[in-house]
Amino acid sequence: MLVCPGINDVRMNYWPAEQFRDDYTHCPWYAGILRDTATGRLTLWDRLKRFATQEGLGPPTVADHRHGETIKTATAFRANLQQLVDEARRRDDGVVLLTMAAYLPEGYTRTAFNRGQLD
Repeated sequence: MLVCPGINDVRMNYWPAEQFRDDYTHCPWYAGILRDTATGRLTLWDRLKRFATQEGLGPPTVADHRHGETIKTATAFRANLQQLVDEARRRDDGVVLLTMAAYLPEGYTRTAFNRGQLD
C-alpha cells in the first residue's frame, strides 16, 4: 500500500475550530464523499462526473491563515493512518509512507545533512 499523506490534512486546518470535523466533512469535497457513500452513489462514474465540473479548494484565503495556525487534524490524521495500516496488515500487504516534501537547502550534501549543518 502506498500512502502519501499530509497535503489534504494540512489544508483541512484552514477552517474555524467551531466548524472543523474529524471526518473532514467541514470541507465540501469530503462532505460530498460521505453523502455519496450514504446514498450508494460512490461510484467511479459518479466521482468522474463530479470532478469534471468541480472546482478545487485552491489555496486558503489570507483571512483563513489565522485558522491554519492551530493544528486541528492531528487526531484525524493519526486515526486515518492507523486505519490504513490496520487494513494493510489484515491483507498482509506492506506499507510505504511517502512524503510531499521537496525542500533542499542551497549547498545540500548528505555529509552536510549528517553533520547538522543545514537550515
